[in-house]
Amino acid sequence: MNDKYPKVGDDVTFTVVIKNNGPQTATNVVIEDKVPNGYSNLTPANGGLVNGSIVTWNIAQIAVNDSAKVTFTAKVVQPATGISYINLAEIKAVDQFDPNSKPANGADTNNNGKVGSQDNDDSKDLADEDDGDDAYVIPTAKLGDLVFLDDNGNGIQDAGEKGVEGVKVNLTGTDQDGKA
Repeated sequence: MNDKYPKVGDDVTFTVVIKNNGPQTATNVVIEDKVPNGYSNLTPANGGLVNGSIVTWNIAQIAVNDSAKVTFTAKVVQPATGISYINLAEIKAVDQFDPNSKPANGADTNNNGKVGSQDNDDSKDLADEDDGDDAYVIPTAKLGDLVFLDDNGNGIQDAGEKGVEGVKVNLTGTDQDGKA
């Protein structure tokens, strides 16, 4: 994805790269991306289709040692209980036999919560097959100069929501880079 630390309401772009390691040309490759509820307004490129929260691409063929790339954008929604930002993509179907993976058996093939034998993120799992991967964002916020009673809980000061005077704000913890 293009921004690991977006602000709520920002658009992020996810890119899925499918590489054919052989031994033959892959035909009728179907890629499925199950987008969690932490994103809205799914807009696929490269001929992708949206059905609910699933984006699907059909790739006619990928030559041996070649790759195909598909993308989609999505808007980051407000964090809350039950909201997930872990996005999963996998190869759902292909005409040829794949010697080291089985399409459509889930991205986390050993169900340990880590996904993708080929990725370089903190959830890499060498025991997983190479036909699925995950990506996620960590939504950030900005600190303003106004405290208000957010009656409807939407994070925006709407008409009629009054400011609160004399509030002292103490920041603790670390930023996205681990700095205090």
